[in-house]
Amino acid sequence: MLHHYIRQHWRIENCQHYFLDVVFNEDKSRIVMEDAVEHMALFRRFVLNILKQSQCGAPSQQNKLKKAGWNDEYRAQLFFS
Repeated sequence: MLHHYIRQHWRIENCQHYFLDVVFNEDKSRIVMEDAVEHMALFRRFVLNILKQSQCGAPSQQNKLKKAGWNDEYRAQLFFS
C-alpha cells in the first residue's frame, strides 16, 4: 500500500519536471543570476498551474501555451477566467 503512494508522488513530480523541461526548456536556460533563476522557476510553475486549471480551448497545456502566445484575447481568458 505504501509503495502506491510513493509511486504516485514520483509520477506527479516526473510529469511536472518533464513538462517544464520540454515546454519551457528549463534545462537549457542560460540564466545565471541567482535571484533571476528562482524568479523564473516560480514564474514557470505559476504559468503551468494556470494552464492546468484552465478549461478553455486547446486540450493540452503545450497547445494552450502556444495559443496564448499568439492570441491576446485567449491569453486574457486564461489569466482572468
